[in-house]
Amino acid sequence: YDAAVEPMSIHIVDDCERPDYTVVCSYSITDGSLVSTKSVLGGTYTVYCSTKNIITAGYQNGYEASISRFSIDNGKIELEAQGKIEGSLLNQFSIDEYNGNFRFVTTVSKDVKIEARDNEFEVRNYNALFILNSELKQIGSIKNLAPDERVYSVRFMGDIAYFVTFRQVDPLFSADLSDPQNPKIIGKLKIPGFSNYLYPYGEGLLLGIGQDADEKTGRTGGIKLSMFDISNPANVTEGSKTILQENYSEALYSHKAVIIEKQKDIIGFSVYGNEGSEYHIYGFKNGQFQRKAKIELGRAYGNIRGLYINNEFYIVTENSVVVLNLDNFSKINELKLN
Repeated sequence: YDAAVEPMSIHIVDDCERPDYTVVCSYSITDGSLVSTKSVLGGTYTVYCSTKNIITAGYQNGYEASISRFSIDNGKIELEAQGKIEGSLLNQFSIDEYNGNFRFVTTVSKDVKIEARDNEFEVRNYNALFILNSELKQIGSIKNLAPDERVYSVRFMGDIAYFVTFRQVDPLFSADLSDPQNPKIIGKLKIPGFSNYLYPYGEGLLLGIGQDADEKTGRTGGIKLSMFDISNPANVTEGSKTILQENYSEALYSHKAVIIEKQKDIIGFSVYGNEGSEYHIYGFKNGQFQRKAKIELGRAYGNIRGLYINNEFYIVTENSVVVLNLDNFSKINELKLN
């Protein structure tokens, strides 16, 4: 679609500071024709989509996020509401729609004047949780969480929200959101390291993928897998963990780089070692992580993906496709791409 957006379909964020447009379009999958489009001037850095709404968030004034809600109904797009919240959002997992409300977890950065120093300021962080109604008006919040830390991961699960902040140790917070007007922190687990990605792993379990860290200095170490027991959200525990020697993985910043399939007992992701990339496959049984496979991939960096079809597991890189037997992860074949 290369035509200009109609003027009446363009909206402007209040106090707009960025000369960027966000364009939302829907197309017919039968003939490819444009069904509906709306555009917002003000820029977007995070997008969340449910079956009924699209939420976009953009930077504003350095300390706020401008929020827009688009309804989506049979391909028809309408801008229904706009609002603001303090802070910035980590990614789409920091946003959630539940029972007609919208929940957000942010990191708020503010300039604070240094005492006894004229015109000198330092940036101080705290973290917050906000609940907005369908009109994007704030109805509940928790502020001033974990001063001088920032959000590393978030997972909303019904009436409970879990999120990780980090500076030297990993506080995994659990928040009760059952009363949207009175959300409250009900648990706080402090352990070394942090989780960049949280994933529900069956009844009462939450998988964390991140890094280990020194409790005193905060210096990061190897890739860390944690299985949290969340059967009691007010008393979350780290039931099991394993720490890899390698300290970098694409999984630390992209959830698309991880494949998790509980029914197949698969947790797969790539890591970068001294000799290049490796693909690790773990399982979790009887309360423990178990490494099932470590596949050497050579000098392949970035955009490494794992997937399975029937009884074969495929590792796709920019250089090759490796095929494994899903039963024992023995190598079946390898296709060189260049």
